[in-house]
Amino acid sequence: MAELIRDLAQTNHPVIVFVHQRLDEANVHSVAGAAVVRGILEHSGKVSAVFQGHSHQNEYQDINGIHYCTMRAVIEGRGAGNNGYSEIACV
Repeated sequence: MAELIRDLAQTNHPVIVFVHQRLDEANVHSVAGAAVVRGILEHSGKVSAVFQGHSHQNEYQDINGIHYCTMRAVIEGRGAGNNGYSEIACV
């Protein structure tokens, strides 16, 4: 976690985080210590969004001003109903 704290401290730019497992929940499929990592991201004041996976459904949460976008796993099957993707609009 020290590397994450250091990297966030060293940038003056907005940050988007990409992570395989979820940070917005605390369960067996989430990042171990997800709440601690969220606290680091929030404390930096630089993180705009987190894109995460390892889930079987698309989800969205705003936790303390950070957008958590969960993308459906692509293992569900073929076809448009099983696609795993997200669209974002920059304003």
